[in-house]
Amino acid sequence: MVNIPAPVYGSDFHWWAPYEYVRLAGGASLCSLSAIFRARACIYIWAIMAPGNCDSRWSFELLPYTWQRRFQRFLLSLLLLVATSLLALDGASAATPPSPVPQSPPAQMLTSPLLLRSPLPQPRIAASVLSIYIQGKLLYRTTKPIGSWLLTSINGSRSSYMLPNQPVDILSGEEIPPGRGVLLTCFLPNTSTTTCSKITNARITQAAMPAAQSTNITLRVLVMVVSLSNSSECKSRGGANVTQVQNAFLGPNGYADFFRNCSYDMMVFDRKNFMVMPTVIPCSTTIIADCNVDAIVNNAAEFQLLAGIEAETYTHSVYILPDGLARTCNWMGLAVIPGTKTWFMPDMFLNIHELNNAIDNGIFTEGDPKVSFIGAYDPGSSVTIFNYKLHLLVGVFDSKTSTIIVTLCRFVTGLNECTADAPPSPPKSSTRLTSPSNPPISMPPSPWTPSLSPPNPPSPMLPSPWGPPFKPKSPTPLPPLTPPNISPSTTITSATSSASGTQAPPPTHSR
Repeated sequence: MVNIPAPVYGSDFHWWAPYEYVRLAGGASLCSLSAIFRARACIYIWAIMAPGNCDSRWSFELLPYTWQRRFQRFLLSLLLLVATSLLALDGASAATPPSPVPQSPPAQMLTSPLLLRSPLPQPRIAASVLSIYIQGKLLYRTTKPIGSWLLTSINGSRSSYMLPNQPVDILSGEEIPPGRGVLLTCFLPNTSTTTCSKITNARITQAAMPAAQSTNITLRVLVMVVSLSNSSECKSRGGANVTQVQNAFLGPNGYADFFRNCSYDMMVFDRKNFMVMPTVIPCSTTIIADCNVDAIVNNAAEFQLLAGIEAETYTHSVYILPDGLARTCNWMGLAVIPGTKTWFMPDMFLNIHELNNAIDNGIFTEGDPKVSFIGAYDPGSSVTIFNYKLHLLVGVFDSKTSTIIVTLCRFVTGLNECTADAPPSPPKSSTRLTSPSNPPISMPPSPWTPSLSPPNPPSPMLPSPWGPPFKPKSPTPLPPLTPPNISPSTTITSATSSASGTQAPPPTHSR
């Protein structure tokens, strides 16, 4: 018996991989064919080298020697046939995918017309159903907090669309100012709304119209006092009093007089072509829940047609909204720039209007002075602002003249320098008005204190209007409270200084 150790296996393509010997019964050894199943290279090497390593006499002693050669050839041919079959099976297994995917669903998708388009345009197809091309006039509304933009007179009609932001010209890349004619693409979230969720491809189609004349004009105003009637959506709501609105415009010290006085007769109301009319429109949720002023305008236009009102004969339209919409709308007044329509709440008043109005003529806030609103005060109230050393006293409202007297006092150390009961007086003029705390004066009685000078800064080059202090004049009959050459502003300043109870040569008074 011959024992030939089996070589160590390296890779499947190692030359010695096929030569593995096993022990057989009777002490013979036979080349193992286990390595044939590992790789093709091993099989070919084994088929070439096997006859040289395997001794047929040791392997086939049961057969006669004459049959051993024939049997060996038959075995070798059989091994070659088996090796060829294994190679064919190996190639077939390598060519077949491990998990074939059914091809029927892709075949149906390939024959579908949808795949004639690329996958990317499919969302555009869905969005194009809700996108429209609109052309109109760009307007700006003064809503809180940053305003709103809309496109009106869409394709020559009365309809309008709200925009999410100020359009940007696709050609220049700059924001389009209001008043221009604009063409853009509007994307709508649904077919029942007129509010664009997105806008693209905006471009200017018409330059801004000439600016409206602001001087030497006559306003022909139509004021509509709006109220709501019962409907299937909501209940009725009242509006403002028509007579009170009429008096607010044309009465004494009304809006008509205000415009005439503030513009120096350059902007006046045409009293003959001025009309205040009650306007009743159906109640709707778009008005009471969304504060849709366009719905108010459209319904009011239908009411005007039924009433025979020619709205084209008026230059401006004013809408007084129904009661109870202040919280919903969140504004007291609304205007369109440029435009001729305004909306007001019926139960609110505007106290202070257009602070620093002459700073510029633009409609945007960039570059305007920054003003901090400190507070609003009722008639008869007072407040002290210590940061500015300022005391504010609000007088009583005079209904005859529509005025309120406001007193301002700038103090140095404290509020004891300001008096609220009496206006400031000029420098002490007689011994009767002299405070007991002041030092006595040894000069003859005189209606004026010679040691005091006028409130203006004294100058040694200019003599005092009452003569030199060491040569007082004799008393002359003068009105006790109207000293000569003393202005009312000096009187107010003197009262402020006298309230402080101080006297120093020369005195300093804060105006």
